[in-house]
Amino acid sequence: MNKSNNLKTFNELLYENEKKWADVVYLRQPIAGVWHEITWKEAMLRARKITTFLKGLGLKKGDKVAIFSKNCAEWFLADFAIAMGGFISVPLFPTQHKDNIHYVLDHAEVKVIFVGKLDNWEIQETGIPDHIIRIAFPYEHPMPAKYQWNDILAETEPDTSNYVPQLDDVYTIVYTSGTTGNPKGAMIPFRSQANIKWVIDEEQRTLSGYTVDHNFYISYLPLGHITERMVIEYVSVVQKSTVSFVESLATFAQNLRDISPTNFFAVPRIWTQFQKGVLAKIPQSKLDFILKIPILSGYFKRKIKETLGLSRSLQNGSGSAPISQDLLNWYEKLGITILEGYGRTEDLTVVSRGLPGQNRAGTVGKPRPGVEVKISEEGEILTRSNIMMAGYYKNPEATKAAFTEDGFLKTGDRGTFDEEGNLIILGRVNDSFKTDKGEFVNPIPIEGKFGSNGYIEQSCLIGLTLPQPVLIVVLSETAQKLDRSEVNRSLKETLDAINPDLTKFEKISHIIVAKEGWTPENAILTPTLKMKRNVIHTKYIDLAQKAIPNPEVVIWED
Repeated sequence: MNKSNNLKTFNELLYENEKKWADVVYLRQPIAGVWHEITWKEAMLRARKITTFLKGLGLKKGDKVAIFSKNCAEWFLADFAIAMGGFISVPLFPTQHKDNIHYVLDHAEVKVIFVGKLDNWEIQETGIPDHIIRIAFPYEHPMPAKYQWNDILAETEPDTSNYVPQLDDVYTIVYTSGTTGNPKGAMIPFRSQANIKWVIDEEQRTLSGYTVDHNFYISYLPLGHITERMVIEYVSVVQKSTVSFVESLATFAQNLRDISPTNFFAVPRIWTQFQKGVLAKIPQSKLDFILKIPILSGYFKRKIKETLGLSRSLQNGSGSAPISQDLLNWYEKLGITILEGYGRTEDLTVVSRGLPGQNRAGTVGKPRPGVEVKISEEGEILTRSNIMMAGYYKNPEATKAAFTEDGFLKTGDRGTFDEEGNLIILGRVNDSFKTDKGEFVNPIPIEGKFGSNGYIEQSCLIGLTLPQPVLIVVLSETAQKLDRSEVNRSLKETLDAINPDLTKFEKISHIIVAKEGWTPENAILTPTLKMKRNVIHTKYIDLAQKAIPNPEVVIWED
């Protein structure tokens, strides 16, 4: 890892780009179907004005400023302004529950909050304490705010101080999604962020043919998540890039086609949705037939990539949750290699990733340059590098518990290495459960096997206190429109195909079909779309216990 003192802070890179790429279009924001383009020069002018305004509110170095909005150009500019003022950004998820919003804002001692594109702000704003000053981004139907973004730009002079922070200063506090208990605020220092540039530069040397001089990105996954913040926002500052945003969920597919990014990252659920969209137009049997004909195969692969918006994407990634091997294989047949990566908020998601031309399916790649990874005696993945949090904000006990005595970060994930040194994720340390027969079951690999059934949108295996595990599933939109008998047949066929390969104590007794989807709004998923297994277990354990003696294998929640 780069241990020299010539690391450049986020702020210094911004000031360089302002001059070096002044006339390069940096941000593209769609409004009412029209793309509004912002050059680096204009982006920095707006950010500098916001910095002046924040200082005028009386904020001092180290004060916390929150950003609460869907992704948009102003999200980036507000983050720039906060850093250039010497303040600390605290991002929130646009789907965050009001109770969590209140906890984070209160715990972080936030003084100002930017509010922007939100779907349920009427409910969420009750989580914002009255003393916090609001500044509204310039979009329709905004949350009420004392100050308006466009008014500030029209009435404020740009800050010209070019403040440069110390490497050990905190750049941002990113609160974990909180699968159990209250979120913890990971303090990310400028040093950790600066070292990512070194990692990227090292990897670039091995990626001939998979990189371009000018990157085109789409930013749509929540910027409150460290992955989007680093993979899109920070990388776009490190490398010459143009970042385009999505206007709405309804326009996502068209926006993606319009942008045609050079690199594309998605969570497994989105890759699944893409697959279902393709199969809705071309049944699998017909697609299999076409792919066997050389001339037609190449044409259809190109057309599918164009339809998805991936015609010029050189690197396609997946992360944040396990993706099924069946899905990876399906895309591979279309000429779309999906590279998996691994990391957490606490290490800025920089642990390992598959590289194009070097990818090993079923793994999350080899450790990235300068990152040490080892497996503890208990099977837990431990990591150490110069790209890690400084600790949890106002939580020294949790900080101490997060690290080993020799400075390795405890990830809470179980893993192993293959014979080539690629890291394989086996699940969470605390996700395993013990059936009433005293046997431990690791649910994630088993859940992944059900990814081949297109009728299943979400799945969670439970089994604590049960004689055999029970699978809870949420149906896909297609399956919800079908007759129950057809869904039952499909689910039973999949279960009958999977159970013989499982050990005796892993065999699934029943499948329970949930009557509603799992979302952040009903508190079953975190804002980053991770399942709260304890919540699902509590919600369905009674129904699962009643299902055990039932001769019908598939049970529907009433």
